Amino acid sequence: MELIKIRAVNQTTMMEPIQACIKCIAGQYMMSEKEIWGLSLAVEEAMANVIKYGFDQEGQHYFDVAVEVKGTEFTVVISDRGIPGDFIEDHYDDGLGISIMKHFLDQLIVKNMGFNGREQRLVKYLSGLPAYTKRLPEPAADLPGDLNLEYRPLRREDAIEVARCIYDEYELTYILEQVYYPDQFFDACERGDIYSLVAVAPDGEVAGHLAAVRLTDFPGIVEMGIGVVKKKYRKYDIMRNLTDQIVAYCQATPDINALLVEPVAYHTITQQMCEHYQLIPCGFAFHINELVNLDNKRVSVCLAIRSFKPGEKHTIYVPEPLEKLLRQIYQTIGIELAIGVNANHPFSEKSVMTLKKDKHNGLGKLFINQTGEDIARQLKMALQTLKKEKCPVILLYLNLFDPGIHFAYQEAVLCGFFNVGCLPLSSAGDYLCMELLVEQEIDYDTIEMTPAFRLLLDELQLLDSLTVVEE
Repeated sequence: MELIKIRAVNQTTMMEPIQACIKCIAGQYMMSEKEIWGLSLAVEEAMANVIKYGFDQEGQHYFDVAVEVKGTEFTVVISDRGIPGDFIEDHYDDGLGISIMKHFLDQLIVKNMGFNGREQRLVKYLSGLPAYTKRLPEPAADLPGDLNLEYRPLRREDAIEVARCIYDEYELTYILEQVYYPDQFFDACERGDIYSLVAVAPDGEVAGHLAAVRLTDFPGIVEMGIGVVKKKYRKYDIMRNLTDQIVAYCQATPDINALLVEPVAYHTITQQMCEHYQLIPCGFAFHINELVNLDNKRVSVCLAIRSFKPGEKHTIYVPEPLEKLLRQIYQTIGIELAIGVNANHPFSEKSVMTLKKDKHNGLGKLFINQTGEDIARQLKMALQTLKKEKCPVILLYLNLFDPGIHFAYQEAVLCGFFNVGCLPLSSAGDYLCMELLVEQEIDYDTIEMTPAFRLLLDELQLLDSLTVVEE
């Protein structure tokens, strides 16, 4: 929907009033002051491109500025009929202005419109979600006992309804941020990053949703999640039917090695589902996310995995104290295991390490794929960085295909990390999972587990050995 359109003469004096107008509109759509400032700067650069380079400097020319809102996309469209050229590809001002615009925008698109000239589209996603108002409780519905539901892949028009369902349950605390941007979420489905299924009632209403999300950090593994069923449809076994189809999809897709499920550690119903679908407990992640439906407490999750590669044979290198535990997990998953001989010293001078911070939940993530002679120094530097970033929880993943893993493990233990399981079957390697709680201890009052997960927790010996590292 186009909200406003302004025709401006190509003079720099026009820039300030246009920016003021856009700032006012952006504020009405709950954009933060920081976002508005960045958008205004990007608009200034885009208009400057038109004024400086879009026309010859003689005579008077005009360009148009419009504001459009569609779904959660707030778009400023700047159109001109000036000298042909691509402001991105032609690198005016050494590309500095374009770099600034890309930094503050979610999308920057420059289009050649032929006889209609040129168009710059500056897109910001509306994280304030003005369209997502908390809906009233659903009224009791007189639905038939036998309802003919259609199960099919997500369509673009379904994505907004899925986002609203997630918002009703979690507000803005759901761990996968993409789901709050309907167009972005659907585009991810189109690319194959997400396989999304909806259950649709005869009148076209979306009754339920479930997805398999490919994990960027662990290629070859997909996570099943984003499960929602509206209350009035909960007697129709929708979640079971969706789960059956997601599992069948994963099983039939050649490049999917395994399916991961992360049931919350306070909800045994989702944990019980794991046993039914042959998902094997393999670990935990404690206090990783705040949920509004748990009074914004940081919640813990269990990890369970199912292999779709029967007869897999893995040679891994294991820190000695963990050999018995890992043998048991691998055997239960169905992976034939050989234990390699740990290296006497690191094979390289430098460790191969990746450091990340999850902007949504503040988690720090550290991946060590190869242990070098510098491991002690590199690990301490990484921890200092993540603590400065105020990460309350740091997850550490050590590649079990690394012969020097026991050196990294020893240093991690000295830094206060404790083992929370393993995550095998990624195309990048099998990973030993460790965790460091920077700010708090595990709150066992919020944890309730089925016997299978409780047994694994006991075997990890967390109940007696957990310590908290002080700042």
